[in-house]
Amino acid sequence: MQPTDVTGSETTVVSHVTQPVFGGARLALGKIAARVSQGLNRRRDLLLLLSSGLWDESWYLDRYDDVRIAGIDAAGHFLDIGGLEGRSPCALFDSTWYLNEYPDVKAQGVNPLIHYVRLGAKEGRRPNIIFDSDWYLAANPDVRDAGINPLTHYLQYGANEGREPSSSFDSKWYVSRYPEAHGENPLAHYLESGASPWIAFEFNYFDWVAKFDTFSDSDRNHFRAAVEQLACKPLISVVMPVYNTDPIWLERAIESVRRQLYPHWELCISDDASTRPEMREILSRYAESDARIKVIYREKNGHICANTNSALSLASGEFVALLDCDDELSEHALFWIAKEINQHADVDLIYSDEDKLDERGRRYQPYFKPDWNPALILSQNCFSHVGVFRRSLINEAGGFRQGFEGSQDHDLVLRCAERTSADRIRHIPRVLYHWRAISGSTASREGVKAKPYARDAGREAIEEHLHRIGVAASVEPSSEQFYQVQYKLPPSPPLVSVISICADSNDDMTRSIDRLLSIAGYADVQVIVGRLDEHTLRQAQGSLLCLLDPRLETDSERWLEKLVTRACLPGIGVVTPRLADHQEKIDPAATLLPFAAEGRHTVKLSKSDGGYIGCAALEQDVSVAPLGCLVVGREALASIGGVDSRFDSQMNIDLCLRMRARGWRILITPEVDMRAPAAQELPDIQRVRSEQQLLRAVWGDQLENDPFYNPNLSLTAPYGGLALPSRISKLPTLE
Repeated sequence: MQPTDVTGSETTVVSHVTQPVFGGARLALGKIAARVSQGLNRRRDLLLLLSSGLWDESWYLDRYDDVRIAGIDAAGHFLDIGGLEGRSPCALFDSTWYLNEYPDVKAQGVNPLIHYVRLGAKEGRRPNIIFDSDWYLAANPDVRDAGINPLTHYLQYGANEGREPSSSFDSKWYVSRYPEAHGENPLAHYLESGASPWIAFEFNYFDWVAKFDTFSDSDRNHFRAAVEQLACKPLISVVMPVYNTDPIWLERAIESVRRQLYPHWELCISDDASTRPEMREILSRYAESDARIKVIYREKNGHICANTNSALSLASGEFVALLDCDDELSEHALFWIAKEINQHADVDLIYSDEDKLDERGRRYQPYFKPDWNPALILSQNCFSHVGVFRRSLINEAGGFRQGFEGSQDHDLVLRCAERTSADRIRHIPRVLYHWRAISGSTASREGVKAKPYARDAGREAIEEHLHRIGVAASVEPSSEQFYQVQYKLPPSPPLVSVISICADSNDDMTRSIDRLLSIAGYADVQVIVGRLDEHTLRQAQGSLLCLLDPRLETDSERWLEKLVTRACLPGIGVVTPRLADHQEKIDPAATLLPFAAEGRHTVKLSKSDGGYIGCAALEQDVSVAPLGCLVVGREALASIGGVDSRFDSQMNIDLCLRMRARGWRILITPEVDMRAPAAQELPDIQRVRSEQQLLRAVWGDQLENDPFYNPNLSLTAPYGGLALPSRISKLPTLE
């Protein structure tokens, strides 16, 4: 081993030269000079890191437990490896975001924090998605004149002095909205809590709307030109049930239809025997002024289902869009719906993203949804607004059913989905609907507490749907507003071959498997201990294979039974539990292609934190099952030719991609929680990177496009921010 200097760089020992060999001596001296220079540069970088005020060693070790477990120098790890891997030195500097935002830094292979401290701040580069270096220096000339790094000043002094990190962040408002941030750096709390529901979107969503979802007159003319180029211009019937609505919201709802950039619509309104006298006056006035508006007045109040069916009776369009009487459609909503119908002529159901409107008309809490997700629709009504149905399909399903008030839309979607196929259900990743959050509505802060009967109706709708499609299951509440399906084993439970996916085959592995199986709640198993290869797959006799890392730990009783019940469902290829680290933290990126394929480190969630719209707490279809515990159907595995032996650490990603390409579904369930042990071997970094390159060569751009991750969401922090700009175009393409 060669000696090392105090900076950790290797030095070269030069043996005595007995005769002049000038070329060799120059080469040796050149190597010495290069290594000395490298050592000096590293020492300067280390001093710069430690003096920057932006290095938090305890934070780094707490966030990246593999570094802590390995017992290596944290600062050295961040300088040499961590920064370029996208690991962050403190809560306020986001290395992943910086490298992705500034690809020239990534191309140079420079540590992102060192670049920011040395050059980036002077060049006006941002250290995270919110902090604006240029703005901070312009707003605080004393900091600028002192030549202090703006982020360092904000971290050490500015936040405590009430200075803001950017023009779009209001610290006082933030702390009033989230009292748990009191006494903390508000921006650090925001960034650390970014994967929690709503927090990550409150500020940058306002800016996002202004930049990417607000239209000029020129933009509107562009849409009108695009309408003329549509080969098919379907009539869309907007159906609106009305009952004693506040006139202000009713008129805004109607006007949102009249402002549509797509003109081929009709508005079908049914008034459910309103007692407010102004209702008839408003509705009559609109019907008289616009021939596209139809109104029916019910003589007897029948509640929302009967009232909506009355409105449906007026519809003559091939497609029906649902609009509540106090909500609003985006002005481009019906255009994108018509565009989708043109592109997919056999479409039966269409839904879009949505947000909420407060009483001042301010948009907030966007729900950027996944593409059609058969498991998620059994956990929450992710279809919701704006919901569009082929009218003949609604008629075939029997319209809205009385007795399901409050969840009537959810019930209708489930009944219609039974009568079509997944490829005829389309999602438009654009905010086309604004849900009014006023007192007493489900969209308000009270949520389902405002209409407790709605939750019971939703549970019943899901249970009846499962019964109709022949699945034995019951439904239980999950948190305050979601659902969890409890599936039952088939009458003849299948044999499960439990296969260790660890390379080592020893007594410890056998004991670990025995320990896990003791609480598995499933007796009909075959255990195979050894490296996963073609030989072990030939040994396996079960119709289900459980590819298991025996080092995992779990407190979930009957864990294997719960996974098997789901693996027995039609069309399921892989089932996986919710995996956490030894600190019970969950990484939502583990099931998302763009993050899993790159091995990106992200903000982790506690199990008690459901994440963005429940993303970490709900059973759902995913694109990737994290490596650790995969219950795989033998038939599904055979259909793709088995496991690709070229992959080890990336085997799960390749396996799931090939499964989904053949039409098999990948399911993750929070009904089973597993966690990694505290002590783990560090992966072979070179092997991991080699497999990542192979994965990229095999799958290409498919790794960047996850159907269950909305293109309006950031690729630098899953569910922690918005894509700036969005990965979809603001305006339609003109031919």
